[in-house]
Amino acid sequence: MNGNNPLNIKNKEPTNKQLNFMFALLSEPTTTQAYIKTGISEKTAYKWLKDPIFQMHFKKLRLDFIKNTTAKLQANTTRAVDTLVNIMENDSLSALARVQSARTILEFAYKGVEIEDIQERLDRLEELEKDRLNKINLENKTLIDL
Repeated sequence: MNGNNPLNIKNKEPTNKQLNFMFALLSEPTTTQAYIKTGISEKTAYKWLKDPIFQMHFKKLRLDFIKNTTAKLQANTTRAVDTLVNIMENDSLSALARVQSARTILEFAYKGVEIEDIQERLDRLEELEKDRLNKINLENKTLIDL
């Protein structure tokens, strides 16, 4: 195998060092800190970052990371809302803290309604497009049968 090859092309999987760099890219605030943490050179880091196969693996890893983070956030939403409600209802806390909690609850409630509305509209548009394509396919099939 070519020693200059940035990825293990035999199975197209990233090496352990590349995986470590990918994880560092996700956890460190800068690319420089990521390659220093990983113990690779700047040249190697940027060579990997330009490689399409590395990019593909990093994109998948980042997407998995975001999905896991989102799932963790969703699992804790009830507790977060309960905390905000407790702050909002606690008369011993400052008015500012209570107002900020109430505002946060209202903002996210409105945002949730907006997202649901957008999702319903998107679902309807997708259904209309599906129906339109089915109609076109049916018309084309009819023309072919003639």
